[in-house]
Amino acid sequence: MDEADFRHAIQASNQDPIPRDIVLQVCLAEQGAKAVLQRLYREVEILAPLLARDRAVVRLVFEGDGLARLEASERADLLRSLAQHFSLVPNALAPEAGDFEGCDVLGLGPSAASRFGDCLALNATDPVAYCRSLDQGRLPIVEMLTNSNQRA
Repeated sequence: MDEADFRHAIQASNQDPIPRDIVLQVCLAEQGAKAVLQRLYREVEILAPLLARDRAVVRLVFEGDGLARLEASERADLLRSLAQHFSLVPNALAPEAGDFEGCDVLGLGPSAASRFGDCLALNATDPVAYCRSLDQGRLPIVEMLTNSNQRA
């Protein structure tokens, strides 16, 4: 499997009779948080158009310490951008214990993992490799797996 297969998995999930809700997971490590942030916007611009606009993002999760390293204005800009590109439900940021097992997961940032159907895509963990992929116009996917646990 490759980037084209991942794009296809996202588009196929849009066509499910009842598309699954989405959990948006944003990974932003402390190391290089400011440099990664600009590439994170690029990743959003690549991936957001692949999702049907009516696919609800029921949960927005931030992982890593990088968010705390950003200035308040940068955090606010990031939240505005995510709200502009995705259909966030009003309480998507609320810390709630919910069962999101039936949801698709869109991971953004270094070390993020995305899951659509039986396709699992893992982003580069190294911020330099993550940035380099996006600078070259490619998604930063370094590994893909399927439910059959076969490496792609």
